[in-house]
Amino acid sequence: MTEAGKAAEKMPAIDGVNYVFENVAGSISDKSLYASSGLVAIPLGGPYGLEITGAGGSFNDRGIGLAGLNLFWRDPAQGRLGFISRYQYFDSHIGGFNGYHIGGEAEHYFGRFTLSGTAGVSGHASLNGSYNSVPVSVSSKSGFFDEATLKYYPQDNLSLSIGHVYANDKHGMTLGAEYGIPFGTTMAGLFINTSLQSGSTSVMGGLRLYVGQHDKTLIRRNREDDLVAQAAVYIGISLVAMLREYIHVNGR
Repeated sequence: MTEAGKAAEKMPAIDGVNYVFENVAGSISDKSLYASSGLVAIPLGGPYGLEITGAGGSFNDRGIGLAGLNLFWRDPAQGRLGFISRYQYFDSHIGGFNGYHIGGEAEHYFGRFTLSGTAGVSGHASLNGSYNSVPVSVSSKSGFFDEATLKYYPQDNLSLSIGHVYANDKHGMTLGAEYGIPFGTTMAGLFINTSLQSGSTSVMGGLRLYVGQHDKTLIRRNREDDLVAQAAVYIGISLVAMLREYIHVNGR
């Protein structure tokens, strides 16, 4: 049994209130993205937990934002089941563009591997306006989405991941890595994430700051404290479908 497995026996869903802060920079379809995020993980007693996320930044020199909520059951020695909701906003050149994700999520822990999946309904509202006196219209759309990721920890403070994503009727692949540098109850995490879909590629990297109650390795923080913190990165992955349509119609 790994260190994480031994430590997780008979633990609650979240080991005390903890926080994660994240700064990320990268690109989607060759257009720049910068974002910052914060989240708080709150124990609700026993195997239940709540995580609240907020993020904001800039895409192609226009404002973006995200608000999210995760309500879940978790056994740190076995896995997690939960409900997710995400709201995204993009201040486009022709007006505010709103999107959402609602669904369920699950994780299973086995040794140094974590298998996770998310599935549900995503969509965005219609957008009508003009740019340089030219009428522009983006139709509302909704549909099924899913993400599945296999993560491996070759060391307690290093994670490598590969996954599949389906959104906007397109399949894609995700790749990621994170290295944690512990500082007592705090940890700095250096990460990079890539999403490859037909017609769209996102590449992002940055720094996470984990603030918890105890000195822990990365694998234990991901299974005992916060959920894997990727709020700003989630903007890149979850807004790809919405932004792709805007870029296609508006050319910006």
